[in-house]
Amino acid sequence: MWDWQEISGGGERVSHLYRNDCFYAHLSLYRYAARFVEGAAVLDAGCGAGYGSVFLADHGAASVRGIDVDAEAIDFSRSHFERPNLTFEVMDLQQMIGFEPQSLDLIIASNILEHVPDVTAFLRAARGLLRPSGVLVVAVPPVVDEQQRMRELANRYHLNIWSPAQWLHALAQFFGDVEVREHFLARADVQLDFRNKPEDTVITQEDFVFPVVNGTDLDSGSLTALFTASRPLGAAEVPAADEALSFIDDSITRRAPLLPPLEPEALEVKPRPLHQLPLRAIRLLGALGIGGLASEARRYLVWRARRVQSLRAQRNRRGK
Repeated sequence: MWDWQEISGGGERVSHLYRNDCFYAHLSLYRYAARFVEGAAVLDAGCGAGYGSVFLADHGAASVRGIDVDAEAIDFSRSHFERPNLTFEVMDLQQMIGFEPQSLDLIIASNILEHVPDVTAFLRAARGLLRPSGVLVVAVPPVVDEQQRMRELANRYHLNIWSPAQWLHALAQFFGDVEVREHFLARADVQLDFRNKPEDTVITQEDFVFPVVNGTDLDSGSLTALFTASRPLGAAEVPAADEALSFIDDSITRRAPLLPPLEPEALEVKPRPLHQLPLRAIRLLGALGIGGLASEARRYLVWRARRVQSLRAQRNRRGK
């Protein structure tokens, strides 16, 4: 039985198990995207706990494929949501595989691209996967002033501290038309509280609006910077694969954070013996597929690296 805190990822992920104001604000972005899903082939890129994928599956999509690099999130989504037109799969947004070119009508990337080290790799792939009439919906934190910039910098998981102008610049490299929207709660009788409890929540996803912005001058109160990109450019019109994205302002992309040390009690857990790894890999392959196996392998290698670093630091503290 899953607990909402188990799947929250330290506060970086919302789920239907905890339907507070924060959840409905996030779900409202999928409500916005639902205008594009009737009879559509949809990709929920960075689906997290799956609540948005199932919303689109239930609101007219012909098919929805939710992908996320986190195997735990995919396991959670599979265990909670079953629809004939819905699948979940472990996959890195920077290496999206298993899709036919120009096979999708809608790709939504909601509150995920700020986490992705190589946004250009994702945008390049998204452009190629969308049909000529397809749409990419991107929702990211609205870095519109210094206060928001400092909040983003304080979040170790957010790698792309970009202004709306920088996001527009990146999207315009791959799409001919990009529309910018703001994101507000439309009820004057409610004070939005992202830390409230579900029992105190009186709003739904229907209570949010998304006005179009002229340019990228978003209001500082906007909850999200929302972009709708259409008319995918041809292969000859986009930057070369080895061409780095240019920055037009003081937006930055930073490295992923250093590995945090393990807690002392976690150091008591010994690595799995080498002779057990092949059988473990076969079981994971059968249960999670090749993407899940790759994700679990990465998790294991990261854990081993953290353990080595933590033991080394422990020895250094003891003077050994």
